[in-house]
Amino acid sequence: MNIAQQSEETHQPEVNHQIQETHQSEVFQQSEEIQQSEEIQQSEETRQSEQEAFIKITKNVSQVGLDEEGTFKYILVQLTGNNNQEFYFVRGFKKYGYHAQNFEHFCNEVKNNLKWSDFNFDLEEGKIKLQLDGHKFKFKCLGGGRIKHSFIEQSIEIYGYSWLYGQCDHKISLNAIKTVYPYLDQNVITRNDGY
Repeated sequence: MNIAQQSEETHQPEVNHQIQETHQSEVFQQSEEIQQSEEIQQSEETRQSEQEAFIKITKNVSQVGLDEEGTFKYILVQLTGNNNQEFYFVRGFKKYGYHAQNFEHFCNEVKNNLKWSDFNFDLEEGKIKLQLDGHKFKFKCLGGGRIKHSFIEQSIEIYGYSWLYGQCDHKISLNAIKTVYPYLDQNVITRNDGY
């Protein structure tokens, strides 16, 4: 056996080993790509599923609940999920002398309108934590104020604040209310002063 043959034989296992390592690396890379693709698909399915649950909530819980005549306290509540979507609800009824009573009414309404797998609320903090179809959602009372409402005169005035929950953005409240009561701008007032 000459030197060239010996050299070739000693290098051949090394070459085979490198080919094998390259093949293993390619298989590992393909496996990682498949796993990433499956994770993206699962993430997309989860996002779609959460979106469906979010829509289910907004369809089953009325966005606005107000008395049609009189002056009364009201609250603005925000719904959020893991995908950072937001939806707003307004509640205000003459029979409640406190903002917390409006929030408690809202909590009971939400609780009774869907089959939640988990449902907890805190009146003082104005929060509801719940789970629907395996997805977690939160309702948070952003504040409140007062509403002077006349369906007969087609007018609404939103003002003031809640001693317990603070002052909310009355313009957000008005936008939600206008989905049910689309009053003309000249019949609508929002202001921050007053209690």
